[in-house]
Amino acid sequence: MQPQKDPVPKPAKIEAAVSLLADPDRRIVEACRSRLIAWGTLARPALERAARGAPARVRVRARAVIRTLDVRDWVGGVQGLVQGDLAQQPEGPCDHHVLERAAATIAALLRPDAPDAGGCARVLQRLAEDVMEQMRERSSGGGKARVLALTLAADHGFTGESGAAFDPDHVFLDTVLERRRGMASCMALLYVLVGRRAGLDVRGVELPDRYLVRVHGARAVLLDPFRDGVVVTKADCMRHLRHLGLAAHARELLDDVEDWRLLDAMLHDLQRVYGYREDAEICLALQEGRKAFREVFVGESATRAPRVRGGGRSPTSREGRR
Repeated sequence: MQPQKDPVPKPAKIEAAVSLLADPDRRIVEACRSRLIAWGTLARPALERAARGAPARVRVRARAVIRTLDVRDWVGGVQGLVQGDLAQQPEGPCDHHVLERAAATIAALLRPDAPDAGGCARVLQRLAEDVMEQMRERSSGGGKARVLALTLAADHGFTGESGAAFDPDHVFLDTVLERRRGMASCMALLYVLVGRRAGLDVRGVELPDRYLVRVHGARAVLLDPFRDGVVVTKADCMRHLRHLGLAAHARELLDDVEDWRLLDAMLHDLQRVYGYREDAEICLALQEGRKAFREVFVGESATRAPRVRGGGRSPTSREGRR
C-alpha cells in the first residue's frame, strides 16, 4: 500500500504551525519544525513574517527554520550543478563559464544576495584582458606563466590570506575578488579562471594543504597562487613531500587534477571554517555537496583512494621573477 502524500496545507494550518514554535513542549516544537521544513517554499512567507515581527521565541525559531530551508536549497543547487553542467563537460579542462557558475553556486551558501556568475565574470574578464595585454610581448610558456602571476599578484595585489581559516569570505570567489585575499583553493581557482580567459592552459595541482597551478606550454611552469604566484620547481615539491613522508605519492600528487577537485577543495576549506564555528548543520550540508562530486566523478562504489591531504608546511618556492 502506497503512503499518502502530504496534502497541500492551507494558510491557516501553516500559520498555526508557525505559532506553535513558541510551545514549551519541545516535542510539539520539533513536530512543527519538521512539518514546516517538509512544506518548504509554501511555508516560507509565514516564516518570514514571523522572523520579522513575532514574539522573540517564535522569531528566533522561525529564523532557524528559514536557515534550514536555505541550506537545503543550497545543497540542491550544488547537486543540480554537479549532475548537470559539470557532468556534461567533456574530458579535460572545463569551460571557464561552467567553473564560474559552480563557484557562484558555492558562494551562495547562506548568502542570498551573493553576486551571480555574471558579476564575477566581468571582474575576471578585466583581469584576463590585463594579462593578455602584458602577454603580447611574451612568446614562451614560462614567460606567459610569469605574466599571469605578475598581473594578478604584483599589479592587482592578489595573495593568500594566512588567517583565512576562520572566515568563509576567503573561500567565496566574489569576496576574494573584492578583498584580493583568499585561501589556497580559491586562489588557485582564480588563476585557472583568469588564465583560461586569457587563452592559457592552466590546471590545478593539489599538494597537502596547498594548491598550485600548472601553466602548460612549450615548458610547463608551476605557480603558487597563495604565495604571490611564485614559481615552484619539482625539486621544491619533492623536498616538501619528503618532509611529510609522502615522497612515495609524488607521481600522483604532482599530476594535474580534474577541475571538480578544485571545487571540492573549496568545500573542504569551508568545512574547516564552519567546523571551527561548530556549525553542524552547515558542515553536514557541505559534506552532502562533496558527496555529490564523488557520486558523479568517482562513483559511490569506486575503490580509488582519495588524494592525500596531510598537514605540514608549504613547499619551499623559488622566486621566478627577474
